[in-house]
Amino acid sequence: YYADWCPHCKTIKPDFKDFSKDGVVTVNGRNVMVGMVEESEKEKMAGKAVKGFPTFLFETAEGQTIEYNGPRTRDAWMDFLAEQVGK
Repeated sequence: YYADWCPHCKTIKPDFKDFSKDGVVTVNGRNVMVGMVEESEKEKMAGKAVKGFPTFLFETAEGQTIEYNGPRTRDAWMDFLAEQVGK
């Protein structure tokens, strides 16, 4: 979740956009949907635990939401997803 006016979002947006460009990444042999949601997309933001921008959330098939607070790099995102998908 990001806001175009946020300086932190402006910094990370190109890297995350590249990471999520296909809308899916394969982790541990499983496809995981990834994407960016802009703060103006109120219907997609509704009910989400977004306290600030950027916010990285992983939503399980069971409906659990886990916030990611680690390094903002492709490798770190993949490690986090691998950890979550491996559960």
